[in-house]
Amino acid sequence: MSNDKLKRVKSKMKNFKRITALFASAVLLVSFAGCSTGETTAQIISKTSKLGSYSGKVDLNADVSMQGSEIKYGMSSDISVKTEPFFAEVNITTSSDDPSLGGQYQSKMYLTTNDGVNTAYVGYNGEWNKQIIKADSFKYAVSQYNPVDNAVLFMQSATNLSNVGTEQFNGYTADKYEGTIAKGLIPDLMESTGAISLVGQNIDSSYYENAEDIPVTIWVNEEDGIIVGYKLDLTNLVNHLFDKLNESKTATDENQKLKAVSYLCEAVITDYNNEINTTLPEEALNAALIVDDTQNDSSAADGNS
Repeated sequence: MSNDKLKRVKSKMKNFKRITALFASAVLLVSFAGCSTGETTAQIISKTSKLGSYSGKVDLNADVSMQGSEIKYGMSSDISVKTEPFFAEVNITTSSDDPSLGGQYQSKMYLTTNDGVNTAYVGYNGEWNKQIIKADSFKYAVSQYNPVDNAVLFMQSATNLSNVGTEQFNGYTADKYEGTIAKGLIPDLMESTGAISLVGQNIDSSYYENAEDIPVTIWVNEEDGIIVGYKLDLTNLVNHLFDKLNESKTATDENQKLKAVSYLCEAVITDYNNEINTTLPEEALNAALIVDDTQNDSSAADGNS
């Protein structure tokens, strides 16, 4: 892995942050009030949060128009997680029909906690590196790939959330919940869950000013009361962000402006309370250790966040 690419990976690891427990508690009260039938959101969130292991998939897909041409690009990630001691295996595929965006490539990541030490192993193009990660950055490294953590955050944050009926979803008989995420919560959620990661870097909260609430759909296994999937249609939000980006670049020609034809964030939890293989491959175990000068030994061994 080149130094530039490794820096980008490390930067992404450090940039993700989780919404505070106080914030989560506040929005939980709102979402609880909006639930009409079936299990309450408080029960669903509690059951889903307590999963000891799970596997799932997150898909981000964008269709963007510029200069009369459409560009499709996306990121698909498969993840398996064991929560105690923490272990995560992530397989990531990024693809685009525009060669300038890199075509298609795959990468792999493992995160483990052993004796209070958090280690990330990153493999790309046959090269592996490993790094000791501070507790406050560790699990955020996979935040955008984690359908369970993100599903819980979206349900906590949703308002006017209602059970609109039961349907088949990815092999489950599932209660379908629909609601909206208030615009004031959007900047933190988009960053902490990575749902906006295909749009670009350096998008701060000012870009979200005057954005509209966004719709969210969440599916819950009717039998177990566990979240098994979600969908966010972020097309209108991304067009709002593109308008801000176009303004910042003083783009006046309509053909030069970025426009989102569609931008979808979808996830499924394919299995839970399942057996997870936590054996690391030799190439990961033998990877070169990357030393981050911003971390010291005591912060590296803080343990789980």
